[in-house]
Amino acid sequence: MPTLLDRLHLSPRREVPPRKSTFLLFTGIFFTFAPIGSLIAMVMGRPWPWLMGLVCAVVSGSIALGWASAFFLRRYWLLVPVILLQAAGPPLLFTTLWRWGLGAVGSGMGDQGRLLVHAATALACMVAGFVLINIFIRTEESRITRYRTEVDMAQRIHKRLVPALTISAGSWQVLGRSEPSSEMGGDLIDALQNGDELDVFVADVSGHGVGAGIVMGMVKSAIRMRLRAATTLEGLLTDLNAVVTDLTDPNMFATFACVRAGTKGDIQYALAGHLPILVFRASTGEVIDLPNQHLPLGIESDEVYHAGRCAVGLGDTLLIVTDGLIEVQSPAGKELGLAAFRAAFASCASDALPDVMERLLMLASSHGKRLDDQSLVLIRRVGA
Repeated sequence: MPTLLDRLHLSPRREVPPRKSTFLLFTGIFFTFAPIGSLIAMVMGRPWPWLMGLVCAVVSGSIALGWASAFFLRRYWLLVPVILLQAAGPPLLFTTLWRWGLGAVGSGMGDQGRLLVHAATALACMVAGFVLINIFIRTEESRITRYRTEVDMAQRIHKRLVPALTISAGSWQVLGRSEPSSEMGGDLIDALQNGDELDVFVADVSGHGVGAGIVMGMVKSAIRMRLRAATTLEGLLTDLNAVVTDLTDPNMFATFACVRAGTKGDIQYALAGHLPILVFRASTGEVIDLPNQHLPLGIESDEVYHAGRCAVGLGDTLLIVTDGLIEVQSPAGKELGLAAFRAAFASCASDALPDVMERLLMLASSHGKRLDDQSLVLIRRVGA
């Protein structure tokens, strides 16, 4: 039976620089370092004939391109052939050219003429390199400016889509916060009151950044539209699964957790590939799990979702988190883990909700650097 990762068809993606910028940069590097070859041809006892000087300039520029390619593209294995070619290639090339008689091309020109040709070649290459590098810089500045503008817009949109939650509705208090790991995240926290019922939900779109943020916004819109009409949690997840499956790439998915709190002091809940909902029992001080039993949204179009029920007593607190909080790693590479998070929650869950939130967020931030979006929602029953 295939694993969940097999079914997600996940594969690593390499960041590729824009082709135009890469071409400008590499061409500029070639012409910037080509004059070294012209200078070498000028100081070789007698100046070399113009053809050999031109070949020497091409070789110098090509060697520089090899070094630049290895570091700029982060393909460090290229350093091995570049170093070998730099050491053995030029002597073999020039020996072959002399043997074929090509080294004599331009030998009838006097030393002063040869020096003038080499100097002109070096100057032309330097000017070309300077111009191309400047065009590259201006092109990148323009691209970065456009990117920065788009990112600023994405940040403003994200703040509107995922504001902090501070809700008091009937017998329930809700406090939530979502922190993206980049300019725009794929986590979603939201709450919507329908009559006497309060629906609270958390979603975590795979990945992070603008792409995940777009899918997150689509999920929020679908949820709000669906909840405008009376629907069960099973129906909500089924419809969301169809939306995510139809409108996203095969390697994208979203985990989802929702709680429907009513007036009778109990809740309905449903999860799709999400971490378990943690429930703190004020009467006993224990923490129980409401576990997930379903695939994330967007994996299988025919997945059947079911909702569960849980009694919630006065003072009981529910906690929903995304995996960005429990998967933070220490400098030694140790993951925080759900068990440590559950223990911290149990030790502070009877405190005021803002204090509980700060304690849990501090636990994650002190353990390691945030590498993924982090979201946390607390739901407490405060009345009969």
